[in-house]
Parts: sequence; structure tokens; C-alpha cells
Amino acid sequence: MRNQVMFNRGVSTTLMPALLVFLLFFINVDVQARNVVQECAPSSCGNVRNISYPFRLKGEPNNCGDPDYELTCDNNNDTILELNSGRYYVKQISYDRHIIRVADINLSDGNCSLPNKSLLRQDIENDRRFRADLLIGRTSASFVNCSTPIDDPKYRSLPCFATNTSNAYVLYDHQQTLSGDSGLYNSCTFISVVPAVLSNANNPSYETIQKLLQRGFDLGWSVECRNCLRKGKSCSLSEITDPLIFQCDDNWVLETIKNVMLALLRDVVLSLIALSFIARIIVVLLLMSVFLIYKLQNKQKPIIVIDKFLQPGARPRTSSLLNS
Repeated sequence: MRNQVMFNRGVSTTLMPALLVFLLFFINVDVQARNVVQECAPSSCGNVRNISYPFRLKGEPNNCGDPDYELTCDNNNDTILELNSGRYYVKQISYDRHIIRVADINLSDGNCSLPNKSLLRQDIENDRRFRADLLIGRTSASFVNCSTPIDDPKYRSLPCFATNTSNAYVLYDHQQTLSGDSGLYNSCTFISVVPAVLSNANNPSYETIQKLLQRGFDLGWSVECRNCLRKGKSCSLSEITDPLIFQCDDNWVLETIKNVMLALLRDVVLSLIALSFIARIIVVLLLMSVFLIYKLQNKQKPIIVIDKFLQPGARPRTSSLLNS
């Protein structure tokens, strides 16, 4: 019985953590406060007026906006958005179109500089708050460093970074990817890339690129898509309107994994229940066997005495008692 209790405890100890991990991994707890438009007076910072849901300023009451869309008002009254560890000045917010225009803090004043942080399209796709597919009419500008001078109209020199040993260039409308320095000269290495406004000019001058980068770029947001992705589903464009309309679809990959895990968990639970039942039967059989062996041993002792008494020449124990 003691072995049975220990076995059951072992089964419970093994099963409970597995069930807990399963529940934490697959059960998505939806925070209702994020899905409800919070009533709060609009705020402002510098030239950015009417900052309201889903955006909020850091330090505002908890009932203002959504924490995922928090902005910062710095000491110069500039509104700052943090994205992919980079800092961007907010130029404008359009609540009708669900678009926020931002510019890299090192490029927003039109001075000769490198970006504060590189920002690829993949980086925006990995951020649930904003939509990379809303970068319509946008391109990118890549900053590179070359050990030798490059004579190519696509390579616009950065005069503030030119030295005797290296030359910094900016390539407008250059699609940089995570895989490496795509399409660069052998003497050049990639520094950073930022989204840019699309221009009709062919191989624009550095001054033109500066102005384009100073204007910034647009980021579209969708709280509904953010909530959809948080649930492990996929969000796709449903209607091209203003603002764009998205729809939430089941992620078939995650659904397949979830179904497989559920099936495996069900089999494990059934196996553990079966093992527990079999173990109980084995314990009962063992106890019955021990009991029967004990009973048989106790019954065989008087039989042996009788056999000895019935043997020829054996003296009865009763006669020895009479003689004494």
C-alpha cells in the first residue's frame, strides 16, 4: 500500500508541471483593459497635439491610452517614439488614417549624420504594434563605409565622415536585408539603414536625400492586429480603405502544433491513468499472493504432525503423556 501511495504521488508530481506549462503556453489571457478605448483628456508635447488613444505620454495616469503605444516628451518638448531600441521624433499623428510619421533623431534636423539605429522592414514586422505592410510608397536609405573611394552615382558621399582611410556613403532606394551586405562593392561594409520617403528623382543628390530623411517615414498601427498576434493568430489586410481594415485569421502552423501537443498530452495522461490502474492491480495481486502463501504455510504444519503420527512405529504423543 505504501508503494502505491508513493507511485501516485510520483505520477502527480510528474503530471502537474506538464499541465501547468501547457496551460501557460497555450491559454492566452486577454487583458481586457488593452482592448477597451480608455477615456482620457488628450495631451500634447511640443508641436504634436491631441495625443490620445492608443497613444499616451509617459507619466500620464494609467487610464490614458495603451502602454504599448507610450510616447516620451523630452526636455526640449520633442515627442519621441522608441522602436527596435531606436529613438524617433514624432512629426505627426493621423488618427483617421492610423498613421504616425516619425524621423530618426539624428536625421530629423537635416544635419550630416548617421542614423541613431538601423531599422529594417523585418524589424517592423517583428514589432506587433505597427504594420510593415503599411510602408506603401516608401523605400530605404543605406549607409555604408568603404575603404576606397567609390565612383558610382548611386553612392552619395557623406562629407562629414570622409577621412583618408575611409569613405562614408548613403545609397538611396537600396534594399538591405538581414542576410548581409546585398549588392555592395567588396571594399564597402554596411553600417545602417532607415526607411525613407520615395522620390521620383533618379539617383538624388545627398542634399535631396537629407531632406527626404528629415521628413521621416510613416508607420501604420492597428490595435486589432496587435491583439490578434498576441493570441497567436495571423493578421492580414482585408480591405484597402482609409484607414486600412485587417482581419484576424487562425495561424495554421500554431494551430497544428497546438493540436499535436493536445494529442500528445492526452496520450500521456491516458497512459499515466492506465499505468496507475495497472499498478494498483499489481499491488492487490501481490498482497493477495502474500496472504495466500501465509495461509498455506499455516495449514501445512498440522498436516506434517498428523503424517508423522500415522507413520509405522511412531508413538502417539498422548501415550507419552500417560506414561509420564
